[in-house]
Amino acid sequence: MRPKRQCPAVVSTILGLVALLPSVEAFETVVVDGQTVAADRVLLRLRPSARPAATLGALRSQLGLPEGARIEPNGFERWRQRQLGAARPGPEAAVPTGGHLVVELAGKLEVAGALARLRAQPEVEYAEADGVARVGALPSDPEFFRQWHHPRIGTPTVWERTRGASNLVVAVVDTGLDAGHPDLVGRVLPGYNFVEQSENTADDAGHGTAVSVVLAANGDEGVGTAGMDWNCRLLPVRVLGTGIGRYSDMADGISYAAAQGARVINLSAGGDNENETLRRAIQQAVAGGAIFVTITHNDGRGVITFPGRMPECITVGSSTRDDRRATFSNWGPRVDLLAPGEEVWGDGPGGGTSISAPLVSGAAALLLSLRPNLGQEQVRALLRAGAADQRGEDTDTPGFDEFHGWGRLDIARSVALARSAEDAPAFPNRLANVSTRGRVGAGEAVLIGGLVVRGSAPKRFLLRALGPSLAEFGVTEPLSDPEIELFDAAGQRVASNQDWADSQGVEISASGFAPRAARDAALLVQLTAGAYTAVVRGAQGATGVALFEAYELNAAEEPRFVNLSTRGRVGAGQDVMIVGFVLHGLGPRRVLLRGLGPSLAGAGVQGALAATELELFQDGRARFQRTRWIDGHEAAAIQASGFAPTRPEESALLLELAPGAYTAVLRSPTGAGGVGLVEVYELP
Repeated sequence: MRPKRQCPAVVSTILGLVALLPSVEAFETVVVDGQTVAADRVLLRLRPSARPAATLGALRSQLGLPEGARIEPNGFERWRQRQLGAARPGPEAAVPTGGHLVVELAGKLEVAGALARLRAQPEVEYAEADGVARVGALPSDPEFFRQWHHPRIGTPTVWERTRGASNLVVAVVDTGLDAGHPDLVGRVLPGYNFVEQSENTADDAGHGTAVSVVLAANGDEGVGTAGMDWNCRLLPVRVLGTGIGRYSDMADGISYAAAQGARVINLSAGGDNENETLRRAIQQAVAGGAIFVTITHNDGRGVITFPGRMPECITVGSSTRDDRRATFSNWGPRVDLLAPGEEVWGDGPGGGTSISAPLVSGAAALLLSLRPNLGQEQVRALLRAGAADQRGEDTDTPGFDEFHGWGRLDIARSVALARSAEDAPAFPNRLANVSTRGRVGAGEAVLIGGLVVRGSAPKRFLLRALGPSLAEFGVTEPLSDPEIELFDAAGQRVASNQDWADSQGVEISASGFAPRAARDAALLVQLTAGAYTAVVRGAQGATGVALFEAYELNAAEEPRFVNLSTRGRVGAGQDVMIVGFVLHGLGPRRVLLRGLGPSLAGAGVQGALAATELELFQDGRARFQRTRWIDGHEAAAIQASGFAPTRPEESALLLELAPGAYTAVLRSPTGAGGVGLVEVYELP
């Protein structure tokens, strides 16, 4: 790579831009319930079953909003209408279907009053304030060595293999972008400005341009500096003004980026309050195949801003030249990894998590240039597994910790991991990656998972028993300190673990499936064909809800799961047993699910359920439900399979299921409690 000349005029300009801290508000804000929000608008979404008035004006009256207030489609919907040549919709325009709506209060109502009024309407699924996000930049010292970060994270090694793909689009959702920048020439696509609803994506603040240069500056052409990816196309999406912006504009911009085919979306901004509208936009973008990267933020506290604390995001903090967590970098249970963010030279010297995130976005783009079909969780796993761990201070503990995530970005190691799987065969049609959630009681009231493995050669499996990390997902009364034991068919103990990092921490971290909490338990085991039993209990008699999971590593090879069974306590109400499983492959598979209770009493199990009900979900939607198996239309086929329950009060489903993730729920049809058993069989 040839040495490159800096451009003094550009450098002197960017010094001020990267050092920018948000200080000038482009709109008024108010404080509602302790959160800073936009002062004159709220967001709402109608229930799918609602029957709203035909026009926007009539809907305003239907929802009890005063004259002068108005309801408008969201910015993304207005952008789509502009492409069709339509004018900005007025009160007589039809109410759009799907997506959120924007209520402009025009001083007729205060935000709190509008929210109370809208939330009382039966047609409204949710109403929320429009949150405020801020960019994540910090001042920097221009005298530090330029671009030290590239050799540190391994990009020169990666550039020997790939410099990016020109057909890959990376969206920079930010303050806009200087399309004429000398280090981005020929790489910037036409974008959109959701702050002003226009095609003008010029960057008045400089933050988006600084982010873009770090991510994708042209390399080896004798101008400026080198970004991570030299070939990807940049899509500028302006959603922020002079350092702050509304959540609704960010949601619109993310939806737009996904609709424009962006494979990577970088958002170097975040705010304090949660927001359903922004959450759904991110979830839909990720579900559609986008890799979404954002920041922990720069307050130096143990609270990650929104949306960085969403589990769907790849969330990035900042590291220093000596691989410590930068003192300004926020931390918490949702940080995935750190990347250089102090004294980083891009267009000029810059710092903050705003600079760290585009390094990770550029790393994601390089991974996609090698393996275009990677999804969010696969990219996340590669970044985590490749991260350089235990390089900084004592708080950088083995595997995951809340200060450093899984470690500091090392793109060379992540690319090496990606390349090792490039030529792996596609997953055959099969049952894989099974899990079950239930209550662990005292004494013998443990959670029992049974596995049947088929095949000829030994292979690695990862088993996890989660308790403390379930609290992040809203699970009440999680098991505080789970233990896991694995037994073979002869009753011999194969392995056991209490705190996952104590014995196999490095190997489990490298698998990409390490638990998030130190007190969760995990085992990495090599299994031959046969039947195995995993027992999950609480250390020192602890009780609570636990999750048992089993993952095939290198699942394209034999042996493989053919059966999962789980026994545990089923309580009343929401205290049910939950079993998850994943079907890999391209075609459908025959799967039999059984929910047993009464027959357990005959096997000597005390307090068994008197009757069972099974319900199967996919993508959060109920697909099938059965109480008495014998009453179902597939009863004869279940009988012929040889796996029919022995009691008519028990439940069973025999289904042909497409590849995907499924969740089965076992409960009592009467709401009673007791011991239940769920079994999942893959049939030929």
